[in-house]
Amino acid sequence: DDTLDVDGFNRHIHLTLFGFNLPWKVFIELNDGSMYSMATLSRSGDVQECSNSTYRAVQGVFTFDRMEMNYKSFEATFLYWKIVGTFSYKFRPNMNVVYTQTDEDCGPVSYSIESVENAEYDIITDDNSWGSWLVTKAVYSALRKGDNTPMLQYFLQRSWVSMVVNFGRYYCT
Repeated sequence: DDTLDVDGFNRHIHLTLFGFNLPWKVFIELNDGSMYSMATLSRSGDVQECSNSTYRAVQGVFTFDRMEMNYKSFEATFLYWKIVGTFSYKFRPNMNVVYTQTDEDCGPVSYSIESVENAEYDIITDDNSWGSWLVTKAVYSALRKGDNTPMLQYFLQRSWVSMVVNFGRYYCT
């Protein structure tokens, strides 16, 4: 099973236009999340390796082919309107990883997102009103052009485990 639980969070996100923050924010709250496709880790470029008699390190870019974070509980508010439903974030992250092995330890020492490709957001709500449509559009706009850092932080925390297990199994033996 390659599914991991993901912590919920809430956040105000500025709406932007041509790179400038507008005076409005969208509030989103996500709970009861899970993340999957952890078993799709692969190398996406050349790696650099260096070593001596007591130390070995490898640095490279790795990717998860298609990550998906799903939240069963989603709420969003924009101006006077509020929607409730579910939320999904699909993306392809490219991770910059430095993995080291010494006589005493073996594991990742640096792990960061280099880039995110093919980001898609999906909001499902039973509300078909004009206000619901407006909130949904505001959320999409805020996330596409705004700050999706909280979701990526939770991805980093949880995917660290997959990196240790999946890559470590081969590198540390």
